[in-house]
Amino acid sequence: MSPRDPGAVVLTGGFGRVGRILRPELGRRWKVHVVDRDEGPLGAGEDFTRSDLGDGRQLDAVLAGADALIHLAGLGNPRAAWDEVFANVSTTDVLLRAAARHGIRRIVLASSIHAMGEYNRPAHVPVSPDLPPRPCCAYGVSKVVGEALGRLYAARVPGASVVALRLGLTGWPVTEDRYLGQWLSDGDCVRLFDVALGAPAGFRVPFGVSANSRREWDTTSIEAFGYRPVDDSATLPRPPVVRGEVPCRLVRGMSIVLTHLRSADMIPPRTRPWRRAAIEEKAESLMTSRTSRGAGVIVVLALGLVAACSSGTPGAGSTSAGGHPSAGPVTIDYLHRLPDGEGMTKVADVVALWNAAHPDIQVKATKFDGKSDELITKLEANVKAGTAPCLAQAGYAEVPSLFTKGLLEDVTAEAEKYKSNYSAGAYTLVTVGGKAVGLPQDGGPLVYYYNKAEFAKLGLSVPTTADELVATAAKAAAKGKYIAAFEPDEALNWLSAQAAAAGATWYSTDAGKWKVDATDAATQHVATLWQRLLDGQSVVVENRWGDGFKKALNDQKLIGTIGAAWEAPLLSGDMTGSTNVGQWAVAPIPQLGAAPMTGPDGGSGVVVLKGCKNVAQAMEFNNWFNTQIDALVSQGLVVAAKGAMTTPDAVKSFYGGQDVFAELAKANEALNPNFPYIPTWPTIGGDVAQIADKVGKGQGKVGDIFTTTQQSSVTSLKDAGLPVAQ
Repeated sequence: MSPRDPGAVVLTGGFGRVGRILRPELGRRWKVHVVDRDEGPLGAGEDFTRSDLGDGRQLDAVLAGADALIHLAGLGNPRAAWDEVFANVSTTDVLLRAAARHGIRRIVLASSIHAMGEYNRPAHVPVSPDLPPRPCCAYGVSKVVGEALGRLYAARVPGASVVALRLGLTGWPVTEDRYLGQWLSDGDCVRLFDVALGAPAGFRVPFGVSANSRREWDTTSIEAFGYRPVDDSATLPRPPVVRGEVPCRLVRGMSIVLTHLRSADMIPPRTRPWRRAAIEEKAESLMTSRTSRGAGVIVVLALGLVAACSSGTPGAGSTSAGGHPSAGPVTIDYLHRLPDGEGMTKVADVVALWNAAHPDIQVKATKFDGKSDELITKLEANVKAGTAPCLAQAGYAEVPSLFTKGLLEDVTAEAEKYKSNYSAGAYTLVTVGGKAVGLPQDGGPLVYYYNKAEFAKLGLSVPTTADELVATAAKAAAKGKYIAAFEPDEALNWLSAQAAAAGATWYSTDAGKWKVDATDAATQHVATLWQRLLDGQSVVVENRWGDGFKKALNDQKLIGTIGAAWEAPLLSGDMTGSTNVGQWAVAPIPQLGAAPMTGPDGGSGVVVLKGCKNVAQAMEFNNWFNTQIDALVSQGLVVAAKGAMTTPDAVKSFYGGQDVFAELAKANEALNPNFPYIPTWPTIGGDVAQIADKVGKGQGKVGDIFTTTQQSSVTSLKDAGLPVAQ
């Protein structure tokens, strides 16, 4: 654990459980000053101050010259009554006021998952940290207020980074089954705080748990900054568990939080006047009806307003896209083509979580059972009639066409808020001419699938370059095996993705005109590669969706293939019940250009249709839904959002226990960020497939495929009345 700028860190509660975990590693690179009520054994170089955190002047002396603050001290008992945990609020307030006086810009607060404990957690749908707080007990309420104080600090201290870690359960053994999803190992705890100390300026409230198989808490927000949990509660021995719930003094429906602060101190200065007035009115009414007027205790927050009063951004619950208060709840219609099959987390269940937490932004999700082109026809008619949904699923190849036809909104300003949540390559695919029209949902980066067992029998290594691919293919072919297939029916998407992996950018715009270059040097490199493979008769020629391809796999004649990430479960399904089960693996495609990179073959985004009246709210949901990683993985998607994906058991079994989706996530990150499509892309596939079929039969050269792509692209653009740069 190393500071980004070496210096001193003040650690409150340093002799507690988490403090004891952190101090040895902290002490390697930081000057550690422990603050606690009682003194314990100090490590080499550590200083100590005895304090209950109630004396601001004493804390001034402690914090002078500090570079960072980690606040762990507090009562951590979920069964405690409010009067017992009130000190968690008051001490955090005193401490942060002192830290502000000294301009400390790096702060980590120990919050708790109890701040969100009242959320139900259906299988495969971990609770998102973006949902409003819903504490399960008085202790959880105290943590919600602590988070609000941290948010206020970040807003008022320029350049401050405040991370309130909603920590899970530390220590072992776990004695109750329900705690398995909450566990945070010692090693992951150290890694978590290391990342939190290095977070950029701003306020964040991520969950802090390990990589548990029972995934109840979404850690993708902190993983985006480098947190990589490695431990899993399911892998550790434990005593017989006690099943059931432990009684807790719940505060279901609790509408207020009591602190000794004035309401004006708790309402961020950027809050809009109408919202400030509503909060103060609510606080005043609750104070006069429910609370004592003594001891300076004032009601300052309604839990239902916590998320709203802490942000000044549009679309944060009760504002319209224009930033004005809405007349009431808005409804967002979302049309999708996700399979919603057996064993999958249903879209309706995921949306229900959102609706429960966002009463002012209700979403109605509808499944469209037709084909992709039928959906496009429907959307075009709906937009013209003024009845289009706000959000709809659309394939990346269809996005430019939809935009050019005037069917999509330019939502660049909203999309930029969420851009960092997605791989750069996937985000590019929902932009047209630099304008964003939605957010990416899933992707199809190319990877290499191979029969690991057969490779071992033949003494073959996985090829990492184009030359190695040619040489390895020749060795395998000499023994009647093939490590790749040429796929005429998939030529357009499959070969264009390889060109992208080689560094090509086929389409761009200049001065309002389309530029087409489908025969550049990078593309010619791909053409040469496949021509060498075909000339050497070291690959099979099979249509990807023909019976011959599946037969070659099951007969173990075809022991490798370059395919899209979404093919991982399809390949395992094609070979179910064969001797291939447990033998296959996934690797990056061979490097085809100057740098390791891959290209897009399929995938879809969620776009905003023309006429959507609540763009900000629609995009807020769009981002939330597309970052529900486990739920989308259960639908068979390789999600475009950053974060860890859990490989389904059936897929993992076929691939010999490999964490396949971890490999696919790496491919998502390696997508060429500069490979957009043209509006007429769907119309050129037929011409390309015809030429590819001839090439596969030896009646043409691979280069002819790209020449045809060039010609068909230019012709189709002109036929559509779109200007083309010569």
